[in-house]
Amino acid sequence: QGVKARESLERYRSTAMPLMYSVVDQAIRRAAAVEKSETASQRRQEKMQYEDKVQKDLDRVDAIRTANIPLVAQKDFRKASAAVTKIITELQTPEGADYLKLVCESYDRMDALKKFLMTRISADTFKGEGTELGGDAIGADLNGVRIALGSHGVVVWTWDQISVRLMIQMASTYLGGKRAPSSPKEQADLWLDLAVYCYANGGFKPAQGYADQAAKLDSSLKTKARQLMPDLLPD
Repeated sequence: QGVKARESLERYRSTAMPLMYSVVDQAIRRAAAVEKSETASQRRQEKMQYEDKVQKDLDRVDAIRTANIPLVAQKDFRKASAAVTKIITELQTPEGADYLKLVCESYDRMDALKKFLMTRISADTFKGEGTELGGDAIGADLNGVRIALGSHGVVVWTWDQISVRLMIQMASTYLGGKRAPSSPKEQADLWLDLAVYCYANGGFKPAQGYADQAAKLDSSLKTKARQLMPDLLPD
């Protein structure tokens, strides 16, 4: 209404007698003030509506993350990633899409850690002494980890039977010392993968340590770690 009133008064002024100018100008200023107030109110309303859209997008992604908790426990990270990717066309804001990409990257990094273990265990036996395995891990694939039990033969533990603690033990063993990948960049990425895995399973303290290790090898990963694991690393 402020816009219409101002425009109407401006048209009137163009044909009014000079004697009326001061009165009309005062009315125009009042109309302009109303217009400004209406514009500010409209902008506030639009901002609130947009923020509501953003929150709905974030809540939508978080709902999928919650539903994916059993998949993470089973270490079926590819299926978890696919479940999140499936909803990308439903999101209405760039912020929601960016958040979805970070969630997908978290799953992809955990899957990369799992693939690393499958390759390493198959190439270099993991000694199970002092662990819950009860034997040595002599191979691994998508079905699980093969464990040699001496005279009792070989058993396969499916990935959901591998505890968070054991997963971390195996990964940190292969990433440490002579068993580490030769490429510092690959090492850094895998340390970050392990940090993300710990973070996803509530192990914030070890996640911080592994993220620090990744950043020491590749300083550019500090920014990535903060994106994937907010508030984990100090500035």
